[in-house]
Amino acid sequence: MIDIKVLINESSKLRVREQCKLLALPRSSYYYTLKGESEENLKIMVTMDKYILKEPTAWVLTML
Repeated sequence: MIDIKVLINESSKLRVREQCKLLALPRSSYYYTLKGESEENLKIMVTMDKYILKEPTAWVLTML
């Protein structure tokens, strides 16, 4: 997800609402703060990555 705050200029003559409208982005995305992933979720993702690198076709076979 792109941080929309880098696209919005708070010192501009245009209000945040107008800038978001010009960029075709919801204004709520300007105020949203990314939360990141929990430590537990990161550990699970690392485990899954290791498994899929060892067995690349395993996920395809289980999806059928």
